[in-house]
Amino acid sequence: MEQKEERSEKSERSSESSGSYPAKCSKCNKECTVPFKPDPQKKVYCRECYAEIRKNKPKRF
Repeated sequence: MEQKEERSEKSERSSESSGSYPAKCSKCNKECTVPFKPDPQKKVYCRECYAEIRKNKPKRF
């Protein structure tokens, strides 16, 4: 029984903290949503720009 209660508490916490936050892409200025609270001091990218950046980034190994 105790394990079941622990699981339900964890799922409640994760559902409370999950969500989408509005943001503006630093590259194309398109309005988008992100699954974290954006920090005004850091760049945020929309899905398309982030995919392009990842594709062009050299692998680290």
